[in-house]
Amino acid sequence: MSTFWIISMSLLWVAVIVLTVLVLLLYRQFGLAYMSGRTRAALQGLDLGARARPVALTAPDGTARDIDWSAAAAPGATVLVFAQPSCPICGELAADAASLPASWPASRFVWVDGTITGRPPRAVDSAPGWIVGTAEGDAVHRAWDVSGSPFAYVVGANGRIAAKGVVNRAADVERLLANVLGAGAGAGAGAGVISA
Repeated sequence: MSTFWIISMSLLWVAVIVLTVLVLLLYRQFGLAYMSGRTRAALQGLDLGARARPVALTAPDGTARDIDWSAAAAPGATVLVFAQPSCPICGELAADAASLPASWPASRFVWVDGTITGRPPRAVDSAPGWIVGTAEGDAVHRAWDVSGSPFAYVVGANGRIAAKGVVNRAADVERLLANVLGAGAGAGAGAGVISA
């Protein structure tokens, strides 16, 4: 075998491997293109089972609010709802979800609003049981890899992500909570978790 033949065969195999990878990536793109928007949006964000990342918020009154993931501070489920002030669905969700802490008194609820200069967070900030705030430059949205809203995570007592998904109504948030805590945990039943 000549050196030319060895080099040409090596280059041929490199080209075959590169083209195989490119074809697989193309199939992936076709799959994403044919998915419904809701299914595709549900794939965003941190993976289930991943450790919860820090959440540093500025409350509407200007005070700093840090969400603690230690077992002592969050022994139960915590729901984080990511929203944007310019999102009309987020406004409807804020009104619909205001009563969730009363239905799930043993869980902690956090509304993470995006920032638009001069625009306050959603109306959910006046609802009892909600921790509401924004992060400068949408830092929390980026840290949690949320590119579309409204999107929610349920973080378990161990500080790991137990559920996630697109939420357009309070019923969607309750479905995520029921998947983590069980259907009987709502409506005052408590699931051995504490309120914030």
